[in-house]
Amino acid sequence: MNKNIFFRSIPFLITILLCSFIILAQPQPKSYHLKLLAVQETPTGYEGSDADLYLELKQGTGNVFLNTFPITKMDTQISTRFAKELACKHYSLNCDQYDFLYTIRAQSNIIGGPSAGAAIAAITVIAVEDLPINENVAITGTINSGGVIGPVGGIKEKIEAAAKAKLKKVLISKGNAPKEYPLVEQTPLLENQTNSTSQPQHKITTNTSTNNSSSKTTNNTQNNSNQKNTSSQPKLNLIAY
Repeated sequence: MNKNIFFRSIPFLITILLCSFIILAQPQPKSYHLKLLAVQETPTGYEGSDADLYLELKQGTGNVFLNTFPITKMDTQISTRFAKELACKHYSLNCDQYDFLYTIRAQSNIIGGPSAGAAIAAITVIAVEDLPINENVAITGTINSGGVIGPVGGIKEKIEAAAKAKLKKVLISKGNAPKEYPLVEQTPLLENQTNSTSQPQHKITTNTSTNNSSSKTTNNTQNNSNQKNTSSQPKLNLIAY
C-alpha cells in the first residue's frame, strides 16, 4: 500500500521539479538606468537636483507603466508615453512585444514637467536594442514630433546639479545653447520689500509744463541707466560653463 502511494507520487514530484526549473531558467528582466536633471524652487531661488530614471522590459503588448517617487504630475505621465511611442516609431523598433516599466526616483517633493522626455526616448531605444549605456552622460529636453529635442528651463541649475553628481557631460538642445547666458543672482523677496511696495507713495503733481518735462527727462534718465545696468551685467557662456 505504501509502495503504491510512493510510486504514484513520483510523477507529481517530477512535475513540480520541472516547473521549478522552468521558472528559474527564465531570464530576469534587465534594468537600464540614466541620470535625470531637474530644477526645484527653494526659499532662496531655484536649485538644480539630480534624479534617477530606470526602465525594465517585460514580455507584453506595448503597455507603459510609470512609477515615481515621490508623486508625479499628469504632464510627466503624458510625456513619458509620448516619448516612448515616438522613439519606437522614429527608429522602427518592435515595441509591441514588450511592456515598459519606467521608474523615476527624485529628491524633489513632486515630479512634473516634460523635460525628461528626451531621456525617456533615449533609454527606450537603449533598452529595446540592448545598447551599451554611458551613465556619466545626462540629457535634458522635451521630445517633440519628428524626433526634435525641445528647449527647457533651468539649464544653468541643471548643469550645476550634474557637476555635483559627478557627471561628465550634459546634452542640451540647440535652443538652450545661446552664446551668452545672463548671470542673474536670484534673491528672495524680503518681507520689508513686500511691505514697502504695498504702501502708497506720496507724489507731488503740478499742472505746469516745466515740471512735466522735467519728470519725463528724469524717467528717460532712469530708463537709460536701467538699460546700461542690464547690458553691463556679467554674462556666462552656457556651453563653456
